[in-house]
Amino acid sequence: MTGIPFIKKTYQLGEGPIWDHRIHRLYYIDIDGMLLAFIDQDSDQPTEIALPKMPGTVILSNNPDEVYLLLEDGLYKYVVYADNLVFIRRPKENLTNYRFNEGKCDPFGHIIVGTMHKTDAEKKPGILYRIDPLGDFMIIDQPIHIPNGMVWDLEHGYYYIIDSPKQLVYRYDLDLTTGAINNKIPWINFAGENSFPDGMTSDESGMLYIANWKGHRISKWNPLTKEKLDEYEIDALNVTSCVFGGDKLDRLFVSSASVDTPKSSVFSHCGNIFYIDHVANGLPSNLYTFKK
Repeated sequence: MTGIPFIKKTYQLGEGPIWDHRIHRLYYIDIDGMLLAFIDQDSDQPTEIALPKMPGTVILSNNPDEVYLLLEDGLYKYVVYADNLVFIRRPKENLTNYRFNEGKCDPFGHIIVGTMHKTDAEKKPGILYRIDPLGDFMIIDQPIHIPNGMVWDLEHGYYYIIDSPKQLVYRYDLDLTTGAINNKIPWINFAGENSFPDGMTSDESGMLYIANWKGHRISKWNPLTKEKLDEYEIDALNVTSCVFGGDKLDRLFVSSASVDTPKSSVFSHCGNIFYIDHVANGLPSNLYTFKK
């Protein structure tokens, strides 16, 4: 299968697609372009909101009228209908020259999010945080260089996260009562893939779908056997992330970037948002409830 361009706009660093199954809306961001964007299922054009700082991720709220954003310096709430951005909290650690990157809400009501250095992530790693429902930050692991793609496997008790420069998917043991993670081990190695793993999602059977930066594809993996099962071509060199959406959660939305693409590139839709239908059925995204 090949991805079909869905939103034919050239985003600089399109990232973080997330589907709100309650209102049939796709959110995503342009990190370098400092944009939050969304498109409803019955619309043909996205709504774009300029942000004052670089975004790292979008988190769905229990209230469908708002979302949470990790901008480069902390946690914010964005009230969509009012176009109102409200700062909530930042961690106590110094974030100078760092920014927040990938994050998701876990099945236990926490936001898990990591930081990365803005100019030298490979030599100056960041921190993986847990944000509780009160908005408090707690360090749960370090170091991590560029945190990406998080998946929780509640059936087998595992948590997966990508560290892109290391070309690795790590696996942790997951405490099914508290959501705590421990026993980190390198699990899937992308060194032979000629690409870097970026964003990731899973389907209802637990298979992983991993965006391949520099690899113009989404690859599908069995995380229990570490076997690559399939590949889906994308007409963009740098594929950044993916999420299942649509009425039946059977449409895979894929984000991409136009940055870091040679002028001689043969790819003609770099920076677009794509979709692939009937790959599998996904799961609804977890919702974060901030208890003021």
